[in-house]
Amino acid sequence: MASIICWCRHTGTQLGDLSSVASVGVGLFLALAVVQVVGSGGVAKLRRKAAYLREVVSANRLQNQRSSIAQADAELLRLELSLETLSGHLFAVSFMLIIVSLVGLSVTSLAPDVSIGCNWIAAFLGFYLGLPVGIFFVASIVIRRRCDSARNSVSECEKEVLDRLTDSM
Repeated sequence: MASIICWCRHTGTQLGDLSSVASVGVGLFLALAVVQVVGSGGVAKLRRKAAYLREVVSANRLQNQRSSIAQADAELLRLELSLETLSGHLFAVSFMLIIVSLVGLSVTSLAPDVSIGCNWIAAFLGFYLGLPVGIFFVASIVIRRRCDSARNSVSECEKEVLDRLTDSM
């Protein structure tokens, strides 16, 4: 049973040996802020596309498509509010994890000669490398799923406008 718990059977590792892992982990937690930029960038792209479609509808006097553009705008507004809430929660969690990771990095610097076992090595690797990558992966999936409705609404509107334009020619 002890060999399962201590999977690496590695001895002689000291806390200071994991300082580089902790440094990389701090950087990964800071990079979680990028997730917010990814979400807002996707929304901005959809906003530009909807604005372009609105201009096309106005320029070509396509009165029937105004309601589908209004629906797309409403979907984009819901998406922005949803992503704003998600970003706020993600920022708060990231900030707390950055503080914890900085404390861990400090400990590796202040007590580098402390011997640690396999379980501590696994905990360090999991916290500093696995957790930020996992949060990024899950947040990306959540953002993508939340964007689906607005993306579909804008795409349907675009298809209707293009169909209407090709019919009028």
